[in-house]
Amino acid sequence: MKGVVFTELVNMIEDQFGLEVLDEVIENANLESGGAYTAVGDYPDSEIYSILAELGKITGLNTKQMLAAYSGCFFSMLNLTYTNFFKKHDCALKFLASLDDYIHPEALKLYPGAKVPGFKPNWVNDNELELVYTSERKMGDLARGLIDQTISHYKEEVVVSETHLEKDGSKIKYTLVKS
Repeated sequence: MKGVVFTELVNMIEDQFGLEVLDEVIENANLESGGAYTAVGDYPDSEIYSILAELGKITGLNTKQMLAAYSGCFFSMLNLTYTNFFKKHDCALKFLASLDDYIHPEALKLYPGAKVPGFKPNWVNDNELELVYTSERKMGDLARGLIDQTISHYKEEVVVSETHLEKDGSKIKYTLVKS
């Protein structure tokens, strides 16, 4: 997994829970990297789960809650860093439908070798989009959080439902209906 995912998570933990909690998480997680990350580095996927597990033990939050909080921080970084991605579209559904065609190819230029999730769009009509998420990392809660953050960014009313197409969480269909 690319280091930018880790650097943003580490920043969020420090900002929301303090340096002592961050140090305790890093120390107890037994990370191969030692918890030292650079945005362009590559790190084992297992480390993000170890960090979240340790943070959960300390805070009492479950993984879903932590990924929802993290999605807000990660989205803010993406919006600040890649403003042009968001300006290219006038609504959340169009932006989300462009992830595989525009956003992720651009991300791969910046972070070669990144394993970005898939988001296959299917327009049901002008106000309804089905978005099928696929990822070996099974981080649907993060994907859902980023979808919700995108909707909030565009200040729209959109109802989102999800259907797990694979029990292990590797494939989820999000149905987005704009009102």
